[in-house]
Amino acid sequence: MASAGHSTGEFVASDGARLFQQRWVPAQVKGHVLIVHGYGEHSGRYGHVAERLNREGYAVYAYDHRGHGKSPGRMGHIPSFDRLIDDLQEISTALFREIPVGPWFVFGHSLGGLVTASWVVRYKPSVRGLVLTNAGVKADESVAPMLRKVAGLM
Repeated sequence: MASAGHSTGEFVASDGARLFQQRWVPAQVKGHVLIVHGYGEHSGRYGHVAERLNREGYAVYAYDHRGHGKSPGRMGHIPSFDRLIDDLQEISTALFREIPVGPWFVFGHSLGGLVTASWVVRYKPSVRGLVLTNAGVKADESVAPMLRKVAGLM
């Protein structure tokens, strides 16, 4: 497979914030993955993940949260958790509209996993799947005790 094309740009959020974004797109695409990074990180930390996914035929998209990486804001400052969820909604809506052919997956790590899980509950997006790592979510008491134990081990 030919090497992926890498590009950078910015996404202008509804409040005017200009969020840094990146794309790694292979020559032949069988699916798409949107990466939502953790606290104190930035999208550039996932270049190796993008390269691996590109080898498997997945195009990868990522952005920097406000106050992280190359996006504006005081370093490490998050204006509100709701704003992060809304940023993900706005960016994903724009990407899904631009690239309507899927399947689409979302990968969220740490804070990004919590943002992604909250986004799914709030907006119910049409995605094929989610990967949440170290997301800081907790199953409520309605989940079977055995499933809660297994989830804790995983």
